[in-house]
Amino acid sequence: MNRLLLPIILISSVLFSCCGGDEPPPTPDPSLDPIELELPAHFPVPNIPSDNPMTQAKIDLGKKLFFDKRLSADSTIACASCHLQENAFSDPNAVSVGVEGRTGERNAMSIQNLVFAQFLFWDGRSETLEDQAVEPLLDPREMNISLEELERRLTADAQYPDLFQHAFGGVPTSERFAMAIATFERSVVSYESKYDQYVESQDSTIFSELEWRGLKLFFDETPGIQHPECFHCHGGFNFDDQADVFSDNGLDFSPEPGRAEVTGDFFFDQGKFKVPSLRNVEHTAPYMHDGRFATLEEVMDHYQNRGDRIVGTNPFINSIFLTEGDKTAIIAFLKTLSDPNYLTNPAYQPD
Repeated sequence: MNRLLLPIILISSVLFSCCGGDEPPPTPDPSLDPIELELPAHFPVPNIPSDNPMTQAKIDLGKKLFFDKRLSADSTIACASCHLQENAFSDPNAVSVGVEGRTGERNAMSIQNLVFAQFLFWDGRSETLEDQAVEPLLDPREMNISLEELERRLTADAQYPDLFQHAFGGVPTSERFAMAIATFERSVVSYESKYDQYVESQDSTIFSELEWRGLKLFFDETPGIQHPECFHCHGGFNFDDQADVFSDNGLDFSPEPGRAEVTGDFFFDQGKFKVPSLRNVEHTAPYMHDGRFATLEEVMDHYQNRGDRIVGTNPFINSIFLTEGDKTAIIAFLKTLSDPNYLTNPAYQPD
Protein backbone atom coordinates (compact mmCIF):
# COMPACT_ATOMS: atom_id res chain seq x y z
CA MET A 1 0.00 0.00 0.00
CA ASN A 2 1.21 3.51 -0.75
CA ARG A 3 2.69 5.13 2.37
CA LEU A 4 0.85 8.36 1.67
CA LEU A 5 -2.53 6.60 1.57
CA LEU A 6 -2.16 4.82 4.93
CA PRO A 7 -2.53 7.90 7.19
CA ILE A 8 -5.50 9.07 5.15
CA ILE A 9 -7.20 5.69 5.56
CA LEU A 10 -6.55 5.68 9.31
CA ILE A 11 -7.90 9.22 9.75
CA SER A 12 -10.99 8.36 7.71
CA SER A 13 -11.58 5.28 9.87
CA VAL A 14 -11.40 7.33 13.05
CA LEU A 15 -13.80 9.98 11.71
CA PHE A 16 -16.21 7.29 10.51
CA SER A 17 -16.14 5.65 13.95
CA CYS A 18 -16.69 8.95 15.80
CA CYS A 19 -19.67 9.78 13.66
CA GLY A 20 -21.36 6.47 14.40
CA GLY A 21 -20.80 4.84 11.05
CA ASP A 22 -23.74 5.10 8.72
CA GLU A 23 -26.28 5.78 11.53
CA PRO A 24 -28.05 9.11 10.92
CA PRO A 25 -28.45 11.56 13.82
CA PRO A 26 -31.71 11.13 15.75
CA THR A 27 -34.68 12.89 14.20
CA PRO A 28 -36.11 15.65 16.43
CA ASP A 29 -39.55 14.76 17.77
CA PRO A 30 -41.89 17.74 17.23
CA SER A 31 -44.34 16.35 19.81
CA LEU A 32 -41.82 17.34 22.50
CA ASP A 33 -41.42 20.93 21.32
CA PRO A 34 -43.19 23.65 23.35
CA ILE A 35 -46.27 24.85 21.49
CA GLU A 36 -48.33 28.01 21.59
CA LEU A 37 -52.11 28.11 21.38
CA GLU A 38 -53.64 29.79 18.35
CA LEU A 39 -55.88 32.48 19.80
CA PRO A 40 -57.55 35.62 18.42
CA ALA A 41 -56.11 39.08 18.92
CA HIS A 42 -58.78 40.06 21.47
CA PHE A 43 -57.63 37.32 23.86
CA PRO A 44 -54.89 37.99 26.42
CA VAL A 45 -51.61 36.09 26.74
CA PRO A 46 -52.25 32.54 28.06
CA ASN A 47 -51.13 31.63 31.57
CA ILE A 48 -48.82 28.64 31.01
CA PRO A 49 -46.52 27.78 33.93
CA SER A 50 -42.81 27.76 33.15
CA ASP A 51 -42.35 24.38 34.86
CA ASN A 52 -45.03 22.72 32.72
CA PRO A 53 -44.74 23.98 29.13
CA MET A 54 -47.31 22.71 26.66
CA THR A 55 -46.21 19.96 24.29
CA GLN A 56 -48.26 17.74 22.03
CA ALA A 57 -46.97 14.67 23.85
CA LYS A 58 -48.37 15.97 27.15
CA ILE A 59 -51.67 16.95 25.54
CA ASP A 60 -52.09 13.48 24.02
CA LEU A 61 -51.24 11.78 27.32
CA GLY A 62 -53.51 14.11 29.28
CA LYS A 63 -56.40 13.42 26.91
CA LYS A 64 -55.96 9.65 27.30
CA LEU A 65 -55.97 10.03 31.08
CA PHE A 66 -58.98 12.37 30.95
CA PHE A 67 -61.14 9.69 29.31
CA ASP A 68 -59.82 6.67 31.24
CA LYS A 69 -62.39 5.19 33.66
CA ARG A 70 -59.82 2.75 35.04
CA LEU A 71 -58.40 5.58 37.12
CA SER A 72 -61.38 5.57 39.50
CA ALA A 73 -61.75 3.14 42.40
CA ASP A 74 -64.28 0.89 40.65
CA SER A 75 -63.24 1.74 37.07
CA THR A 76 -66.59 3.37 36.28
CA ILE A 77 -65.79 7.11 36.35
CA ALA A 78 -63.39 9.21 34.28
CA CYS A 79 -62.87 12.96 34.27
CA ALA A 80 -64.90 12.95 31.06
CA SER A 81 -67.85 11.30 32.84
CA CYS A 82 -68.70 14.64 34.48
CA HIS A 83 -67.38 16.89 31.71
CA LEU A 84 -69.14 16.14 28.42
CA GLN A 85 -68.04 17.96 25.28
CA GLU A 86 -71.59 18.39 23.93
CA ASN A 87 -72.39 20.16 27.21
CA ALA A 88 -69.36 22.45 26.91
CA PHE A 89 -67.47 19.99 29.10
CA SER A 90 -69.95 20.41 31.95
CA ASP A 91 -72.44 17.94 33.44
CA PRO A 92 -76.15 17.95 32.48
CA ASN A 93 -76.93 16.67 35.99
CA ALA A 94 -77.45 19.21 38.76
CA VAL A 95 -74.67 17.49 40.71
CA SER A 96 -72.36 14.80 39.38
CA VAL A 97 -72.55 11.10 40.17
CA GLY A 98 -69.30 9.41 41.22
CA VAL A 99 -68.26 5.89 42.12
CA GLU A 100 -70.94 3.59 43.55
CA GLY A 101 -73.61 6.15 42.62
CA ARG A 102 -72.39 8.71 45.17
CA THR A 103 -73.42 12.31 44.53
CA GLY A 104 -71.60 15.55 45.18
CA GLU A 105 -72.93 18.93 46.27
CA ARG A 106 -72.05 21.22 43.37
CA ASN A 107 -72.54 21.38 39.64
CA ALA A 108 -69.53 20.41 37.51
CA MET A 109 -68.07 23.56 35.97
CA SER A 110 -67.34 23.86 32.26
CA ILE A 111 -63.83 23.22 30.92
CA GLN A 112 -63.04 25.98 28.45
CA ASN A 113 -60.30 28.61 28.27
CA LEU A 114 -58.88 27.37 31.57
CA VAL A 115 -55.46 28.38 30.31
CA PHE A 116 -56.50 31.83 31.61
CA ALA A 117 -58.06 30.67 34.88
CA GLN A 118 -56.95 32.16 38.20
CA PHE A 119 -58.84 29.84 40.55
CA LEU A 120 -60.54 26.47 40.10
CA PHE A 121 -63.73 25.02 41.58
CA TRP A 122 -66.74 27.07 42.68
CA ASP A 123 -64.96 28.04 45.90
CA GLY A 124 -61.57 28.61 44.25
CA ARG A 125 -59.74 26.21 46.53
CA SER A 126 -57.21 25.26 43.83
CA GLU A 127 -55.06 27.99 42.34
CA THR A 128 -53.61 25.93 39.47
CA LEU A 129 -54.90 23.29 37.10
CA GLU A 130 -52.19 20.98 38.37
CA ASP A 131 -53.61 21.24 41.90
CA GLN A 132 -57.16 20.84 40.63
CA ALA A 133 -56.43 17.70 38.64
CA VAL A 134 -55.87 15.42 41.63
CA GLU A 135 -58.81 16.53 43.78
CA PRO A 136 -61.50 14.48 41.98
CA LEU A 137 -59.27 11.41 42.39
CA LEU A 138 -59.14 11.77 46.17
CA ASP A 139 -62.76 12.78 46.70
CA PRO A 140 -64.73 9.75 47.98
CA ARG A 141 -67.82 11.08 46.17
CA GLU A 142 -66.03 11.24 42.84
CA MET A 143 -63.20 8.87 41.79
CA ASN A 144 -62.16 7.80 45.29
CA ILE A 145 -58.66 6.56 44.51
CA SER A 146 -55.42 7.22 46.38
CA LEU A 147 -52.38 8.67 44.65
CA GLU A 148 -50.47 5.50 45.51
CA GLU A 149 -53.08 3.33 43.79
CA LEU A 150 -53.14 5.72 40.83
CA GLU A 151 -49.39 5.33 40.36
CA ARG A 152 -49.63 1.55 40.75
CA ARG A 153 -52.29 1.29 38.03
CA LEU A 154 -50.43 3.59 35.66
CA THR A 155 -47.18 1.72 36.15
CA ALA A 156 -48.83 -1.69 35.62
CA ASP A 157 -50.56 -0.59 32.42
CA ALA A 158 -49.26 -1.81 29.07
CA GLN A 159 -49.07 1.69 27.53
CA TYR A 160 -48.76 4.37 30.19
CA PRO A 161 -45.10 3.81 31.20
CA ASP A 162 -43.95 4.40 27.62
CA LEU A 163 -46.28 7.39 27.21
CA PHE A 164 -45.01 9.01 30.42
CA GLN A 165 -41.43 8.29 29.43
CA HIS A 166 -42.05 9.93 26.06
CA ALA A 167 -43.85 13.00 27.45
CA PHE A 168 -41.84 13.57 30.63
CA GLY A 169 -38.71 11.44 30.35
CA GLY A 170 -39.67 9.48 33.46
CA VAL A 171 -41.98 6.96 35.07
CA PRO A 172 -45.67 7.59 35.87
CA THR A 173 -46.19 9.65 39.02
CA SER A 174 -49.18 11.51 40.43
CA GLU A 175 -47.36 14.80 39.83
CA ARG A 176 -46.81 14.00 36.16
CA PHE A 177 -50.40 12.77 35.93
CA ALA A 178 -51.57 16.19 37.14
CA MET A 179 -49.25 18.00 34.72
CA ALA A 180 -50.57 15.97 31.77
CA ILE A 181 -54.24 16.50 32.68
CA ALA A 182 -53.59 20.22 33.19
CA THR A 183 -51.87 20.48 29.81
CA PHE A 184 -54.78 18.83 28.02
CA GLU A 185 -57.28 21.09 29.79
CA ARG A 186 -55.26 24.17 28.79
CA SER A 187 -55.56 23.08 25.17
CA VAL A 188 -59.39 23.13 25.33
CA VAL A 189 -60.26 26.62 24.11
CA SER A 190 -63.32 28.36 22.71
CA TYR A 191 -63.04 31.50 20.58
CA GLU A 192 -65.09 31.02 17.40
CA SER A 193 -68.56 32.16 18.43
CA LYS A 194 -70.69 34.66 16.55
CA TYR A 195 -69.74 37.22 19.19
CA ASP A 196 -66.03 36.62 18.50
CA GLN A 197 -66.67 37.18 14.81
CA TYR A 198 -68.26 40.51 15.69
CA VAL A 199 -65.31 41.56 17.88
CA GLU A 200 -62.88 40.74 15.09
CA SER A 201 -64.88 42.44 12.33
CA GLN A 202 -66.88 45.09 14.23
CA ASP A 203 -69.72 44.23 11.84
CA SER A 204 -72.93 44.55 13.86
CA THR A 205 -75.00 43.09 11.00
CA ILE A 206 -73.72 39.70 12.15
CA PHE A 207 -76.42 39.88 14.82
CA SER A 208 -80.17 39.75 14.45
CA GLU A 209 -82.13 42.70 15.78
CA LEU A 210 -83.04 40.72 18.90
CA GLU A 211 -79.44 39.60 19.51
CA TRP A 212 -78.20 43.17 19.12
CA ARG A 213 -80.75 44.42 21.61
CA GLY A 214 -79.58 41.73 24.03
CA LEU A 215 -75.96 42.81 23.56
CA LYS A 216 -76.88 46.42 24.37
CA LEU A 217 -78.72 45.34 27.50
CA PHE A 218 -75.79 43.16 28.53
CA PHE A 219 -73.12 45.87 28.14
CA ASP A 220 -74.81 49.29 28.17
CA GLU A 221 -74.56 51.46 31.28
CA THR A 222 -75.79 54.75 29.83
CA PRO A 223 -76.79 57.04 32.74
CA GLY A 224 -80.50 57.52 33.20
CA ILE A 225 -81.46 54.35 31.33
CA GLN A 226 -82.31 51.10 33.12
CA HIS A 227 -80.00 48.29 32.05
CA PRO A 228 -79.15 45.00 33.74
CA GLU A 229 -75.45 45.62 32.95
CA CYS A 230 -74.60 41.91 33.15
CA PHE A 231 -70.99 42.59 32.17
CA HIS A 232 -70.15 43.90 35.63
CA CYS A 233 -69.97 40.26 36.77
CA HIS A 234 -69.58 38.50 33.43
CA GLY A 235 -67.12 40.79 31.70
CA GLY A 236 -64.00 40.58 29.61
CA PHE A 237 -63.07 38.30 26.75
CA ASN A 238 -64.23 35.21 28.64
CA PHE A 239 -67.45 36.62 30.13
CA ASP A 240 -66.35 35.92 33.68
CA ASP A 241 -65.04 38.29 36.32
CA GLN A 242 -61.27 38.48 36.14
CA ALA A 243 -61.04 41.38 38.58
CA ASP A 244 -63.29 40.22 41.43
CA VAL A 245 -63.37 36.47 40.85
CA PHE A 246 -65.93 35.61 43.55
CA SER A 247 -69.36 37.10 44.01
CA ASP A 248 -72.81 36.31 45.31
CA ASN A 249 -75.49 36.00 42.68
CA GLY A 250 -78.51 37.01 44.71
CA LEU A 251 -79.42 33.49 45.78
CA ASP A 252 -80.93 32.99 49.19
CA PHE A 253 -78.25 32.27 51.75
CA SER A 254 -77.92 28.61 52.66
CA PRO A 255 -75.60 26.37 54.65
CA GLU A 256 -73.32 26.39 51.57
CA PRO A 257 -70.46 28.71 52.67
CA GLY A 258 -68.93 29.04 49.20
CA ARG A 259 -65.66 30.97 49.18
CA ALA A 260 -65.81 31.39 52.97
CA GLU A 261 -65.02 27.69 53.37
CA VAL A 262 -61.59 28.43 51.88
CA THR A 263 -60.81 31.85 53.34
CA GLY A 264 -62.48 31.43 56.74
CA ASP A 265 -64.01 34.89 56.32
CA PHE A 266 -67.67 34.10 56.89
CA PHE A 267 -68.58 37.78 57.13
CA PHE A 268 -67.25 38.81 53.73
CA ASP A 269 -67.18 35.56 51.70
CA GLN A 270 -70.27 33.67 52.91
CA GLY A 271 -72.33 32.58 49.89
CA LYS A 272 -69.82 33.83 47.31
CA PHE A 273 -68.82 31.61 44.41
CA LYS A 274 -66.53 31.81 41.41
CA VAL A 275 -68.14 33.77 38.57
CA PRO A 276 -68.45 31.25 35.70
CA SER A 277 -67.83 32.05 32.07
CA LEU A 278 -70.94 32.55 29.95
CA ARG A 279 -69.30 31.20 26.81
CA ASN A 280 -71.38 28.30 25.45
CA VAL A 281 -73.82 28.91 28.28
CA GLU A 282 -76.80 27.58 26.33
CA HIS A 283 -75.13 24.16 26.55
CA THR A 284 -74.09 24.17 30.24
CA ALA A 285 -77.47 23.72 31.93
CA PRO A 286 -78.39 23.36 34.72
CA TYR A 287 -77.18 26.61 36.23
CA MET A 288 -75.76 28.00 39.48
CA HIS A 289 -73.34 26.23 41.81
CA ASP A 290 -75.98 23.71 42.84
CA GLY A 291 -77.68 23.32 39.45
CA ARG A 292 -80.96 24.66 40.77
CA PHE A 293 -82.11 26.29 37.52
CA ALA A 294 -82.82 24.03 34.55
CA THR A 295 -83.05 26.71 31.84
CA LEU A 296 -81.78 30.16 30.94
CA GLU A 297 -85.35 31.36 31.25
CA GLU A 298 -85.35 30.32 34.91
CA VAL A 299 -82.08 32.19 35.42
CA MET A 300 -83.59 35.32 33.91
CA ASP A 301 -86.65 34.92 36.13
CA HIS A 302 -84.31 34.83 39.13
CA TYR A 303 -82.70 38.13 38.13
CA GLN A 304 -85.95 39.84 37.14
CA ASN A 305 -86.79 42.88 39.25
CA ARG A 306 -84.27 42.15 41.98
CA GLY A 307 -84.81 45.58 43.47
CA ASP A 308 -88.01 44.52 45.22
CA ARG A 309 -86.43 41.54 47.06
CA ILE A 310 -82.92 42.34 48.09
CA VAL A 311 -80.87 39.23 48.91
CA GLY A 312 -77.11 39.02 49.18
CA THR A 313 -74.59 41.82 48.94
CA ASN A 314 -74.10 42.39 45.21
CA PRO A 315 -75.33 45.94 44.46
CA PHE A 316 -75.69 45.33 40.72
CA ILE A 317 -77.95 42.32 41.19
CA ASN A 318 -80.08 44.18 43.70
CA SER A 319 -80.82 46.89 41.13
CA ILE A 320 -81.76 44.74 38.11
CA PHE A 321 -85.14 45.27 36.46
CA LEU A 322 -86.09 43.19 33.42
CA THR A 323 -89.14 43.07 31.20
CA GLU A 324 -90.17 39.89 29.40
CA GLY A 325 -88.75 41.37 26.21
CA ASP A 326 -85.47 42.15 27.96
CA LYS A 327 -85.13 38.55 29.11
CA THR A 328 -85.80 37.20 25.63
CA ALA A 329 -83.25 39.55 24.09
CA ILE A 330 -80.53 38.75 26.62
CA ILE A 331 -80.99 35.02 26.09
CA ALA A 332 -80.77 35.54 22.32
CA PHE A 333 -77.47 37.37 22.83
CA LEU A 334 -76.13 34.72 25.20
CA LYS A 335 -76.64 32.12 22.49
CA THR A 336 -74.26 34.07 20.23
CA LEU A 337 -71.52 33.03 22.67
CA SER A 338 -71.82 29.41 21.53
CA ASP A 339 -68.90 27.97 19.57
CA PRO A 340 -69.88 25.02 17.34
CA ASN A 341 -66.27 24.07 16.61
CA TYR A 342 -65.39 23.82 20.30
CA LEU A 343 -68.45 21.64 20.92
CA THR A 344 -67.48 19.15 18.19
CA ASN A 345 -63.69 19.51 17.86
CA PRO A 346 -62.18 16.01 17.44
CA ALA A 347 -58.97 17.24 19.09
CA TYR A 348 -60.89 17.16 22.39
CA GLN A 349 -62.26 13.66 21.84
CA PRO A 350 -60.69 10.29 22.69
CA ASP A 351 -58.53 8.76 19.98
